[in-house]
Amino acid sequence: LSLAIYPMVLQYRLSGSLAGISMFGAFLIVASYLSIKEIRVYPFSLVFYLSICDFFFSLKYAVVSVIYNSCSLQNQHNICLLQSLWSQFFGTASISWTAVIATDMFIATKSPFLRSNSLHWLYHAFVWSVSFGSTVGLFFGGHGPSGDGTCWTEPGNWKSGIFFYAPLGIVFVWSIVSLIFVLSRTRNIAGGLEVIKYQARLQKRMILYVVVFLVVWSGPIADGVYQYFNPNNPNPMEVCKTPELEPRTALFFHIWDAICVGSQGFVNSFIWISNPGFWLIFKDKVLKKYCKCFFFGSYDRLIRTKMFEDMETGLHNITFRLRENTLRCLLFAVEQSINDDYEEYDDFDEVRSSTVCAGEVGISQFHFKDFSPNSFHSIREHSGVSSETYRKSLDSETFLGTAMENVSFTEGRSASFFVRSPCDNYIIKTIPKIEIEVLMNILPRYTRHIMNNPESLLIRFYGAHAIQMPNCNELFIIVMSNIFNLGIKLRQRYDLKGSWVNRGGKPEKLGDLGKDMDLPGPFLVGEEMKSRLINQITADVTMLRDVGIMDYSLLVGVYSPDIGGELDELPMEDIEERGLSIVHSTNRNEVYFIGLIDILQPYNADKQMEYCCKIYFLCKDQLGVSCQEPEYYCSRFLAKMEEYFQ
Repeated sequence: LSLAIYPMVLQYRLSGSLAGISMFGAFLIVASYLSIKEIRVYPFSLVFYLSICDFFFSLKYAVVSVIYNSCSLQNQHNICLLQSLWSQFFGTASISWTAVIATDMFIATKSPFLRSNSLHWLYHAFVWSVSFGSTVGLFFGGHGPSGDGTCWTEPGNWKSGIFFYAPLGIVFVWSIVSLIFVLSRTRNIAGGLEVIKYQARLQKRMILYVVVFLVVWSGPIADGVYQYFNPNNPNPMEVCKTPELEPRTALFFHIWDAICVGSQGFVNSFIWISNPGFWLIFKDKVLKKYCKCFFFGSYDRLIRTKMFEDMETGLHNITFRLRENTLRCLLFAVEQSINDDYEEYDDFDEVRSSTVCAGEVGISQFHFKDFSPNSFHSIREHSGVSSETYRKSLDSETFLGTAMENVSFTEGRSASFFVRSPCDNYIIKTIPKIEIEVLMNILPRYTRHIMNNPESLLIRFYGAHAIQMPNCNELFIIVMSNIFNLGIKLRQRYDLKGSWVNRGGKPEKLGDLGKDMDLPGPFLVGEEMKSRLINQITADVTMLRDVGIMDYSLLVGVYSPDIGGELDELPMEDIEERGLSIVHSTNRNEVYFIGLIDILQPYNADKQMEYCCKIYFLCKDQLGVSCQEPEYYCSRFLAKMEEYFQ
């Protein structure tokens, strides 16, 4: 090869070789994700989708580099168009997944009680819509030889380049902003030595990801900027035929672009496998299974789990501590708000706002709201919960302990966050703002109903609060009764709505939550008890119907001695005090724990839209979907309860 054509050949071979390595690295991530069960968890799925895009993005450069005289392919319109659209779609998808990773990091820090993986479908909608839209924009905005021997955006054509470089620039800025926010938000997080270690690992890893992204895509940005401001450079096709026409500066930027573009998948895979936890799992799950010639000593399960936690959770270890700090502050504020100077009347609209200085819990100050404290105090008193008992149950030190040993976090299917008190009598739950507004609207009617119906099966609300930590969104929280609070192991739990479309959860193991279609048969309670239950359920759901509530459920837990224990071992005094919320079967072989839950959902515009989508687009059974207007929901619910209890 002559020196004249050597620069172009060098560029081809360099970009092709690096693209091949990147394809291998991306394939390694995808293959390990699919083959190792422990890795198929959130947020690894985000890196998985990023790697898929990296693989196909690098594929073009790898293929072009091995085709003889591939530079001439730029003259063939269809092949050039395919290269351009291919690069645009997968390149935009790749940087969009990077934006998603930065966004997920930001959300997990800003709103630590939000279940991030509940946003998965939004992430997919964002990535693929942006990728498709930018590809369509490139098709109409202009495409052609890009100056690196392949086809993509035309040099100097802003209509062509804006559809890629604009999203790229936005992701650049957003990644930096997210990283700065996370580091500043978690800098002074409370916690012990392990937390500090987790924080240090997180910061190093997230800094590395962002720096790699900035470095990898700095080449394409620099090359694009150079081409835009130097429109008089030789046409890419002329350079293809006569490489010596290309200025040295242009060649420098092209080679820089080639190195960067071809390196992304490889660098991401290096970060992926650099975590010690990955190799520990890889050895234990792959090499130990398929490579019998090697001797791999037994790994202590505790060490393996701990290493994997560092690999799996990363940011979520910090999120856990953010949750702990928020909960600690909430309990501190609630404890301070509980006193004996409640008024005799119920001021349902009262909201006590305060700025709490809580140096005792490691936070300088935070904002706290106590909604209608007199009303909830009345409900607690009527339910036999004294202020002293309530205060002791929510004492922050007792509740959390020094190592969070007395608490279990469960993120519900509604993306709400639950935590049970150590005494198991109360549940603290996060709710959206719309539900706190609904609760305040129905509170007068709800309170009167509870007072006039001592055997009501409605869940008891004991407090409604809002807390806003520094640099975080306002969080709305309710404290409510726990239906399953006797500390026993239930054979089965059922969430019953009286509907039948998509109401088969197929519980696979003991204690899983079943739905209407999973119910093997009616609950045998006898005619007298059935009459009492149906009458009370009727009164409860009629009240909910009158205030415009739907989508509520009857939660039933089934306890039987065949899973260990005798019915005589249950605390009979507690059972008798609970009235209709704990019922024996007629043969006295089972005990049913019963309560009406999820009673804060109005039939609003969102639910009306959901109903229309299910009926007119998905063609579901009009009478069988859960989403219904309150009148029909109530009547159907009562009809099904008549069947469920015999």
